[in-house]
Amino acid sequence: MDFTTYINQSKRRCRENYRLEPTEIPTLEVGLTDAEVERRKQRLENALPVIQHFMEKVIYYMDGTPIIVSTTDDEGYMIHKFGDQSMMEMIDAFGIHNGVQFHERVAGTNSIALSLLHDEPIGLVGKGHYHEALHGIACYSAPFHYGEDNRISGTISIMTTVEYASQFHLGLLSSAVDSIERELRLQEKNNKLEILNQIMINSTPLGMIMTDQEGRITDYNAALEKLVEYSMEERLKNGDTKTYVIKPYVDHVLLTGEKLENKEVTLSFDDGQREKICQLDVLPVYDGDKVIGTFAQFRDMTNYYELQEKLIESEKLSTLGKFSAGLAHEIRNPLTSIIGLTQLLKETNAQNKYLEIITSELDRMKNLVNQFVLLGRPSSVQPSPCHLHNLIEETIELMKSSARLQNVRIEFESDHEDLVMTIDEAKMKQVFINFLKNAYESMEDGGVVQVRLVHHPDSNEVEVTIEDEGEGMTPDQVSNIGTLFNTSKENGLGMGLSISLEIIKAHHGNVEFDSEKGQGTKVELRFPM
Repeated sequence: MDFTTYINQSKRRCRENYRLEPTEIPTLEVGLTDAEVERRKQRLENALPVIQHFMEKVIYYMDGTPIIVSTTDDEGYMIHKFGDQSMMEMIDAFGIHNGVQFHERVAGTNSIALSLLHDEPIGLVGKGHYHEALHGIACYSAPFHYGEDNRISGTISIMTTVEYASQFHLGLLSSAVDSIERELRLQEKNNKLEILNQIMINSTPLGMIMTDQEGRITDYNAALEKLVEYSMEERLKNGDTKTYVIKPYVDHVLLTGEKLENKEVTLSFDDGQREKICQLDVLPVYDGDKVIGTFAQFRDMTNYYELQEKLIESEKLSTLGKFSAGLAHEIRNPLTSIIGLTQLLKETNAQNKYLEIITSELDRMKNLVNQFVLLGRPSSVQPSPCHLHNLIEETIELMKSSARLQNVRIEFESDHEDLVMTIDEAKMKQVFINFLKNAYESMEDGGVVQVRLVHHPDSNEVEVTIEDEGEGMTPDQVSNIGTLFNTSKENGLGMGLSISLEIIKAHHGNVEFDSEKGQGTKVELRFPM
């Protein structure tokens, strides 16, 4: 639909609906009080300065043309106008002041009402107006959109006399309004970014500094003042705009354009009596390819380092406790055997045999004590040739007395009595004791622990299998085997298996567990020959 159709429809409404006489001079009444005009201005307080700025440029480029620029809100109420003084006097005669409303029922056909109605730029020249008194005026109006919903916020109009009317005026106005809308959208976006930026900067616990390309501080946040414990504003007023402690880092970034991260910086307070340890990041700020400043941020790591020191001390105490518990646990095993054998000495005549075992166990206890004394140093095995069959048989003989108290019988199968391996005999014996003890202690109702020694020539490996008829383990328990202090025993310490696995690992061996709850457990130890 073209302007002519819009104008004709408006004139028909004025004639038929509003019964306006075209020969009469329209009388516009101020519909708003001064206070109401101010309130409506407040809604467009960010837009009006932008409109004034751009429309003054329009007036400048139309030098010599008497022009008035007016702004209305979305209801057609005039809230602002400026321009040629002679034109101002003319429109005053028609009662056109801030607060009047350009509605067809009073003002007749006018560009402001049509622009709001059709949301398009509209131009009315001379006889396009309904009232003959306005035939000497040319008016051009364009709607402008402002705000998040992009709805019509009002109109911007230029008014001149018919003598100065031009078909280019409407295009010039439309271009100016487009520029005004872009500027308003940009301002709104910048305002949001500024608000977001302030929220982020002021809510973060990190101390932040911005510098220019000379290394002078240009901005900072409240967290920085809290960190350095003085007023940055006072420091800057006194001329201290340099970045003192971090200046070498800032200078490096300004010179090279390379960012620096996680640099440790110490801030001193109370004449060196107190310190804060910070981690510093310094990043270059670019304008295109040129470094125009830096952005630096401090992280106060003092509490972290203090906590770390306390944690180290705690770990030392914890490790000492673990060593002590492990020592007690490992000594308890041979003591149990010695007590059991001593009891058997009272019942049998096999004194020499049992005394040899007791002596062997006492030697092992001595070695254990020496081992735990030296636990701070990396432990290593001391391998020597050993008859594995004899070692297992001796260990089983050692454990039989304890197993018998559990109503458990230990059986041993082997066809390799002459099998010699290079191992640490004492430590490997410790492994077999732990696994045998776990096996028979899992059998509350008694039963048989089956031990087998097998040599696999194809892989040149030795396999020792220990299989019990105990309560078995769940998949979760199997996955946690070897975890320090993880135990299912009521009085267990969770050290035995962990130590045993380390010994096996030192012998380049491996362990596999096959267990099911209620079905017993099978342990396979494999060692290379």
